[in-house]
Amino acid sequence: MIYSHSRLSTYEQCPLKFKLTYIDKEEPEGEESIEAFVGSRVHEALEWLYKRVKMTVIPTKEQVLEHFEKLWKKNFHPAIKINNPEFLAEHYFSKGKKFLENYYDRYKPFNENTIATEKRVTIDLDGTGKYKLQGYIDRIVYNKESRSYEIHDYKTNNQLKERSDLEQDRQLALYCIGVKSMYQDAHKVCLIWHFLAFDKEFCVFKTDKQLEQLKKETIRVIQEIERAKKSGKFPASQTALCDWCEYKSLCPQFKHEAELDKMPINEYMKDEGVKLVNKYAEFYSKKKDIETELEKIKEAVIEFAKKKGIDVVFGNNNKLSVKFSKKFKFPAKGTEERQELESLLKKLKKWDDVTALE
Repeated sequence: MIYSHSRLSTYEQCPLKFKLTYIDKEEPEGEESIEAFVGSRVHEALEWLYKRVKMTVIPTKEQVLEHFEKLWKKNFHPAIKINNPEFLAEHYFSKGKKFLENYYDRYKPFNENTIATEKRVTIDLDGTGKYKLQGYIDRIVYNKESRSYEIHDYKTNNQLKERSDLEQDRQLALYCIGVKSMYQDAHKVCLIWHFLAFDKEFCVFKTDKQLEQLKKETIRVIQEIERAKKSGKFPASQTALCDWCEYKSLCPQFKHEAELDKMPINEYMKDEGVKLVNKYAEFYSKKKDIETELEKIKEAVIEFAKKKGIDVVFGNNNKLSVKFSKKFKFPAKGTEERQELESLLKKLKKWDDVTALE
């Protein structure tokens, strides 16, 4: 298997999702989200723009927007999922156009030295080919003034990441390793993120030491996946991201829920699992009430035994034994009370006599 950043991220998010996606190759359920659709069309429009620029033909802003609209109409379909009921598809179409308008106004006349768009890159992590990754770079630029390479990545989501997050980003750092291996003079590589929703860009440089550490960390993830493949153990990881997972009906955490969602209400209540869980919840609630009552009775029995000076209390057919003993309990380690006790023992010169203070 040739790995990629997205494959590694999928495994780290949920090993079971990795198995279903890349090993079992299960067809994902659910529709494409409108956010993903917008992102794809914006990327395609920018790729089209820079391909023309490379041929020394600079499209007008109107031509870029017309091409975006053409891509939208060609690929849009009713099954695309819009999660926010407040907005229609037209809202997202306008949003995509705004991204491109702002980008065009900021970077025109596009006189950067773009040398590749959607460039496939391979990364050999150990120099032997045993641990390899691949990816696609949105755009590569060679900056003649600084004699450096630039890796450009477009982001269309509504989250503006902080610089500290970008410095920990694995994807573009891996691409940096690939670019350094592709171009012998790539001694300096700038990783650039374009956050189109905010009309902002950020640049981060990676040292050779950081890239070597990244190689080691990435190899460890791959080795973990390889061990999982041999053992066949790909457990499900339940997180907040599960709500958007395309494989909920195949996941043991949500499979029964997915089955129930397809049932009419009259069949739902007849489901054996629903009956069992309802019954369990009913008795568990009673159990808590009973335990509370038992504790009250226990305290009352102890008080009765003390009052009467007896060790056994009799009922009709049962009896309860009550034992009284002294039990010393020391303050927990790290607490203020514990420190006071230790200080007192040392002051009284008794500390050496205490062999185990629990």
